[in-house]
Amino acid sequence: MAELGITMKDIEQRIELIRITKSERKLLSGMEPLVAEHADQLVRRVQKKLAALDPKGTRLKKAAGKGLDPIFQKENLLAIFRGRFDETYIEEQLRIGALLFKSGLAPKWYLSSQSLYQSLLSRLISSRYSRPAGSAVQRIIAVQKAFFLNTTLTLDLYRFRLTRQLKETIRDLDEFTRVVSHDLKEPLRGIEAFANFLIEDFSAAVDDTGKRYLTYLQESSAHLKELINDLLAVSSISKRAPEFQKTNLDDIVQQVLRDLEFSIQQKQADIRIRSPMPTLLCDRIQVGQVFQNLISNAIKFNRNDPPRVEIDFRDEGSRIRLFVKDNGIGIDPRFSGRIFQLFQRLNKKEEFEGTGAGLAITKRIIERFGGEITVRSDEGRGSTFSFTLPKMPRDKRIHADSN
Repeated sequence: MAELGITMKDIEQRIELIRITKSERKLLSGMEPLVAEHADQLVRRVQKKLAALDPKGTRLKKAAGKGLDPIFQKENLLAIFRGRFDETYIEEQLRIGALLFKSGLAPKWYLSSQSLYQSLLSRLISSRYSRPAGSAVQRIIAVQKAFFLNTTLTLDLYRFRLTRQLKETIRDLDEFTRVVSHDLKEPLRGIEAFANFLIEDFSAAVDDTGKRYLTYLQESSAHLKELINDLLAVSSISKRAPEFQKTNLDDIVQQVLRDLEFSIQQKQADIRIRSPMPTLLCDRIQVGQVFQNLISNAIKFNRNDPPRVEIDFRDEGSRIRLFVKDNGIGIDPRFSGRIFQLFQRLNKKEEFEGTGAGLAITKRIIERFGGEITVRSDEGRGSTFSFTLPKMPRDKRIHADSN
């Protein structure tokens, strides 16, 4: 229990919350002889049901001695009817959760067995304690409370182990990110630099084929650097804690337009913004990244003269729905789901630059804040991206700027 950070006081509070009273413990103890008499039969029934869920028997064989084998189940079943929910009993239930997790069994196996036990016991109690009226109901309620306590304790340990495994996986991914950012970027800079040196200093000594090869090397190095940077950007979304502050979306959009000034002027893009835009509690850096990805895509994937981008919004009560509409090349509706997948491109890289990570990053940011993003588009007829942001983020780490 110490490993979980659980104390007996926590357990006592949980028992109190479930309200297993002294009289109910007494009822449970009084039923122990009845359950002991039918225990073997009850366990066989449950094992038969589990076997039906596992025709090949591979999962149950793997779980032998780990919470689902007959001997173990019988002892655990009888322990419920001794009515002693002390520290030893609690630790045993937590141990079952640890064993189930170690065996690789999903929680549904344990939950199925517990549900079937309760059903079988309810029938047994109803037939034995039909008189006086209400006697069976009181006992069945006591049994249900005891099983509920067992289930919450067992799944607590299961959840704890799963969470710890997830944290270890995240640490491994962080280590991978470190390798990508350092061990790959360093030699890549060398390749890129020497390709440039060859083109600049030895151009006269290389024929047209050699120059073409060097250009390919230069372009491939630049593309690989983009891929690495985008991988790092995707990784940083989950690692970086959001910093929420009260921000007007007009400020975010105007900053994005300043950052995209070169692209906007180069293509003489027509940007139309419905103003004033709403004020939200948001992470202005990540929301700015969302707008930057959508607006830059609207300008880039556009053959019109001039490209037109319209930014609009709609108040939907607890959230704001925002729209980024363009008159660009559009998207075949059959592929509208693919564009949000990492490094998925619908166009040749020779025609439009980029790695295909921008919309995947955008989707992750929005969903992390509890929003959603969709696209409505037809090929050759422009696209409208619609995404939502909550007015009050769910994240408890909100630090609102009251100024």
